[in-house]
Amino acid sequence: MGIVNVAKVTLTNNRFVLKTVADATARDNLTGMSKGSMIFNQDEEVLEFWDGNEWTQAYRPTGNLVYEFTSTTFQSGIPRGQATAPTSSQMQGLYSGNNWYSNYFGFDGVNQLWTVPGFGLYRIEAGGARGGKDTNYGITDIWGARCRGEFELEEGTQLSFMIGSGGNQYGSPHGNEAGGGGGTFVVNATTGATLMVAGGGGGSAGNVYGNSCSRNTQTAYGQTTTQAGITTCQGSYTAPTPTIGQGGSGNGSYWGGGGGGFFGNGSNGYNHCGTPTGGQSYTNGGVGGPGDGCYTGSGQGNRGGFGGGGGGNLSGPGGAGGYTGGTSSGAWSSYSQHGGGGGSFNAGANQINTRGGNSNSNGGYAGAGYVKVELILD
Repeated sequence: MGIVNVAKVTLTNNRFVLKTVADATARDNLTGMSKGSMIFNQDEEVLEFWDGNEWTQAYRPTGNLVYEFTSTTFQSGIPRGQATAPTSSQMQGLYSGNNWYSNYFGFDGVNQLWTVPGFGLYRIEAGGARGGKDTNYGITDIWGARCRGEFELEEGTQLSFMIGSGGNQYGSPHGNEAGGGGGTFVVNATTGATLMVAGGGGGSAGNVYGNSCSRNTQTAYGQTTTQAGITTCQGSYTAPTPTIGQGGSGNGSYWGGGGGGFFGNGSNGYNHCGTPTGGQSYTNGGVGGPGDGCYTGSGQGNRGGFGGGGGGNLSGPGGAGGYTGGTSSGAWSSYSQHGGGGGSFNAGANQINTRGGNSNSNGGYAGAGYVKVELILD
């Protein structure tokens, strides 16, 4: 029988039989094992216990991480209102002081790539970026969602991060021409599995024109479900419900661009001094869409943020990026409302998901997108 470190294992029945087996086949051939019996699987280097029905992993002793790691927060690296991905030089400015930067971090031109240092249980927390708010007449901050979960990850696994930026904002004559915030996406690039998406917040409607709508902040915030926030107002100005995973829709007149979803781009808005553009999907690069160009050149002052934010229009701020893109709707001049928040997704254990929960100052401005990774058990 081999010697196994069981310091991190606690049994409620205080009894076990310790055996060493060569592999899963040898484990499955064991008979007569009582509840609470433990084995060490040499092939998989994992400690397992018999709960009376099946073998459950208790603790895998790795002993070494390929580099020292406890936790870090990954940031968008770009200012609020930037619609495109950060550059390699911006990544270097953020992370060059970390011990993992030179050999265990990469950038593919769109997504940040980080290599897991060793087998363990990791807590991942992500925040979607906030929507834009008019600098003259904006009255409400529309925050992105915050999601947290725990994941068992193998050494050498590469995680991919698309981290959203906030919707752009400027001093418009009407207060509604703000871009939607970008979503934040966490994908296991090694396996292709989606781990987490935190939806961004929709663009914020102002206080000058269009007060006949309810302007529900609960649907404008980044959502905790895969469905996006649906902008509603008096029936005629209610956006169609988007298909899960696809881009946000629009309705009415003078509405903005929908937010990008995981698989599909947001719909374009109403053509007024140029067409506000929907945010691109995660799979298409997550570029934020420009807004109408009446009072800002080429719709850049009201563009959506990186991560799929939609561009704003005169009565409809842009929808947010997320697993499903946020919507936009309204009509000139009495029916403007906040853009819809992006949908979220969480595949982790012990989840905590908060609608509109990312109001923290991450990445240099309040409500910036971020991903925090923490090793909680190795």
